[in-house]
Amino acid sequence: MSLSFRTLALQQLRLTRHLPQSALLSTTPLNNKSAPVSVTKFLCLRYSYVDNMLEKRTPYRADHINAVSKLDAAGKVAISGAFNEPCDGALFLFHEGTITQDEIKEFAKTDPYVVNGLVTSWQVSEYMGVRGSMLP
Repeated sequence: MSLSFRTLALQQLRLTRHLPQSALLSTTPLNNKSAPVSVTKFLCLRYSYVDNMLEKRTPYRADHINAVSKLDAAGKVAISGAFNEPCDGALFLFHEGTITQDEIKEFAKTDPYVVNGLVTSWQVSEYMGVRGSMLP
């Protein structure tokens, strides 16, 4: 009997939920068959947008992009951008150690999209990068 990829992924998710945090962030193998896990920490800002964001953002977009560009020029932004189809939110990843959570919160509070009611909610959290070409 073969299991689908989805079934296997769900089983793996259930298993990792019960692992201690130290095992998930470990830089040593969990068993002899797995490669060492290296973790890169980022700070993450997530936005949820109002409906019809593409139409509503036009008057504020240049100021929003300018504010993000200032953080990027200071070397703080790893990547940022909006979700597409549907355009219902955005994600910003900041290099850990270059910016604090308080600085990110201040950015969000003064972002033209937030100030003008285009962001329905936002949240700052840590993001742990484990695999991918964007990681060191």
